Amino acid sequence: MMEVQENQSQYKEVPEDGQTEQPSETQTDRQLGRGILCIILSAFCFSLMSLFIRLSGDVPVMQKCFFRNAVALMIALIGLLRSRQGREAFRIGKGNLMYYFFRAIGGTVGMVCNFYAIDHLAISDASILNKLSPFFAIIFSVFVLKEIAK
Repeated sequence: MMEVQENQSQYKEVPEDGQTEQPSETQTDRQLGRGILCIILSAFCFSLMSLFIRLSGDVPVMQKCFFRNAVALMIALIGLLRSRQGREAFRIGKGNLMYYFFRAIGGTVGMVCNFYAIDHLAISDASILNKLSPFFAIIFSVFVLKEIAK
């Protein structure tokens, strides 16, 4: 027998034991494989970006950042325009503008520092510094957000 459970004016069938249906094993494996592929592809693309930054020569760091962001803007705009949300995808919620501003400033400073490191250090050293960002996030979360690191 199945019970009917109300969830925000939507009805769905729930087995008597209370457990919901789990995705099939092949679907989970497919999602895991897709995730692994995306991570590998992302690392490869960031490596190519570092190589091209180094190969660009004496172009100023700020100009390299500008063109990298111009390409990212085009990709983001295409993704937003093709999304199901339409114009809603461009809407910024009230009170969030300040947070977006600080995130943009932090991201820009981080990118400029990373590009500067790629220009002036060995690519391997600059890459290691870039990959240390999660550890810096943990350290700063302890001091700035007063979180307890476990």
